[in-house]
Amino acid sequence: MADIQITRDTGPAEIETFLASGRLAKECVKIPNSLTNSGALGVSLAVTQLLLTWARRNEDPVLRTNLNAGDDEEYKAFTGGAHGLAAAFFADRAEATDGSDIRRPLLESARERIRAMHESNLSNTARGSIIEFILVQGAKAEFHGALYSKAPSAAELLDREKHGHLVQSPTAMNALLSSCAKSLSLESKLKGLLEQRNAPLGQLLHESFRNTAEHAYYPANGGRFLPNFRCVRIGMPYLNREHVSRISVSSPESGAIASTYFHRIAGKQSDEQRSRIMFFEISVLDSGAGFASTISQANTDARRSDRDAVIQCFGKHSSAKPSRNSGLGLNRILKEVHALDGFLRVRTNTVEAFYAPVDGLRPDSSPEMYVHGGLSPVEGTLLTVVLPVGY
Repeated sequence: MADIQITRDTGPAEIETFLASGRLAKECVKIPNSLTNSGALGVSLAVTQLLLTWARRNEDPVLRTNLNAGDDEEYKAFTGGAHGLAAAFFADRAEATDGSDIRRPLLESARERIRAMHESNLSNTARGSIIEFILVQGAKAEFHGALYSKAPSAAELLDREKHGHLVQSPTAMNALLSSCAKSLSLESKLKGLLEQRNAPLGQLLHESFRNTAEHAYYPANGGRFLPNFRCVRIGMPYLNREHVSRISVSSPESGAIASTYFHRIAGKQSDEQRSRIMFFEISVLDSGAGFASTISQANTDARRSDRDAVIQCFGKHSSAKPSRNSGLGLNRILKEVHALDGFLRVRTNTVEAFYAPVDGLRPDSSPEMYVHGGLSPVEGTLLTVVLPVGY
């Protein structure tokens, strides 16, 4: 049987090809030990979303790797990124180059790093220019003090709104980001943004994580998703300008906006005329039903398309939750992204949204201009916010 071959350079466009091929339900997946540029700008979690979709559709998900059996250092490096850990977590079997099953030792190799995440030990969580918080299974087991004010109780976990209220405030999230930048020795690069009165970076992380925290656990028809997987990825990668100009996204319509944006960013100059551009990235992936399914669950119109549902998500006061304060999260993110000349990408259900301040787009523009449907369905929701912070 042929394998679905994920390479170091696999990106959103290639992922869409895999999703549309119909192969996920019947074939093994082979993934590399690492991704180009560590999967920066949302690519690592886009690959993770593909793996989640594969595992849920495949009755016997077998992962194939380039790892040597018994090599603990290789195991740790492999599970040191979200896509590697997720692959081992989702698969029923993970094979080394000799065909032996190494799934259990792979998961064991990540135990120390996961413990560091749960203890907010950033120095043991950081990897290169990336810090990841990976949350799995139930609330007690996945509690992370960096992201929640306290561990959600079973009752709070059942209530999306109460669960969301436990997410750390924008001010606390800003402090977390400051600690992350310090751990990565990049505090000076973000000092101006971190010290702004309205804490725009903390606001971005708060809204991004809260949007997924409130929708992560339950399918639209009730019950509970197992295994449950969520990841918050905070990165500050340096990318060369040529690479930036070639970044792709999923849908052709989003691609037009993305191409204009990335070519502008790649051509932007500063007094220092650097060959590489530094970005600040927040990517959040959850393994829930997806924005469209969650919104549709709260809406009695069964004819509503996924695209229409996600367009509603971007409306200023639209939400699947009953609170009068609901429905502001994505709108707030758009405003901050626009002000900081960044981009927002959401991939959920059969929809991709890609927003960047180009071609006349503004936060109050109709979401129909940047939300596009008709893609192959994916599991969960991936939300990526990226800001250029150094040219």
